Amino acid sequence: MSKMNTENKKNPISLTLYIGGVIVAIMGLAVLVTNIKLYSDTYAQAIAMGYDPAQVTAQLLPSQLLPGVFQAIGLYGGIAMLLVCTGLIYQKVAIYMKQSNNEEINVGSLEINVAEFTEIEEKRASINPEIAPVDSNKEIAGMNEQPTEEKL
Repeated sequence: MSKMNTENKKNPISLTLYIGGVIVAIMGLAVLVTNIKLYSDTYAQAIAMGYDPAQVTAQLLPSQLLPGVFQAIGLYGGIAMLLVCTGLIYQKVAIYMKQSNNEEINVGSLEINVAEFTEIEEKRASINPEIAPVDSNKEIAGMNEQPTEEKL
């Protein structure tokens, strides 16, 4: 049972990235609420001074509210998503690396069985007599010869 508990535990680096992502997301929400509250207070003050509500909205919306909202969502939300996604990727890579380190590589299955290879070559030569079986001990004819003037 203790083996199962150790396999399901998250990597401490991934956990740190997740926590960092959550903290940045909470900070982004706080900045978003602060910007909306600031816009609301500024709007109320301008209306109390006697300005036209349509003109106040037309001036404050593009200059104060929208940049604050986009900054909070874009910047803080983007950083939070990057941290969480990096944590997910790191967790998957750590699991893959752990599995690949635990598995033994079966080298015996990769060895070439020479007897099977020669048997296949003999069958191939019997089907098509023009193809001669390959003899790995002989060199390819003319491979090590130096070019002479007659051949050029």
